[in-house]
Amino acid sequence: MKKNDGVLQFIIFYLFITLTNLIINFLNISFYCEITIQICLNLCVSIGIIYFNRDFVLTKKKFPKQNKKLILLLILYFAFILVKLFFSVKVKYIDKTFSLNFSHLDRFLYIIMFLVAGFSEELLFKIGLFQNLYIRELALPWCVIITSTLFFIAHLDLSIYSFIACFIFQIYTLIIYKEYPNVFFLGILHILNNIPLYI
Repeated sequence: MKKNDGVLQFIIFYLFITLTNLIINFLNISFYCEITIQICLNLCVSIGIIYFNRDFVLTKKKFPKQNKKLILLLILYFAFILVKLFFSVKVKYIDKTFSLNFSHLDRFLYIIMFLVAGFSEELLFKIGLFQNLYIRELALPWCVIITSTLFFIAHLDLSIYSFIACFIFQIYTLIIYKEYPNVFFLGILHILNNIPLYI
């Protein structure tokens, strides 16, 4: 795959998912329709990124057990998740959607959407963007800044809390990615990070 092809693919997928989310926000569609679109959207992006980057994504990467830096990063990551669980940090959007009026089916569909989105976002931003910027020999700080900024914008929440949370999350997971470039492993970490938002 040519270097320019990877960046072009990211731009197409990024615009596709961001513009679709903008349209969904403006349209008055049913809950089930919105969730179905979100799940299908993220599945399409995931399949596309895996297909175009299959040589890299599907290469088996053994977990580096002797990498003390990675182990420390993961310990701190899980400690952070436990702190979030303890204080039950809830984003306003999640509080609103997980109201007591929601049925078990509604909650189940939301969880499916978040599971799919966790892997989709890691594929899109780590492989589709960061990896393709990095192989173009762009300076690492710029790769991190660009990836974090576009990740923040894609969430369509321009609050200060979202800005800080997105940047911290992206920077930290990019450090982990540099130590262990397994996007499926990062997808699991992404989902674990979202768990406190379900409570």
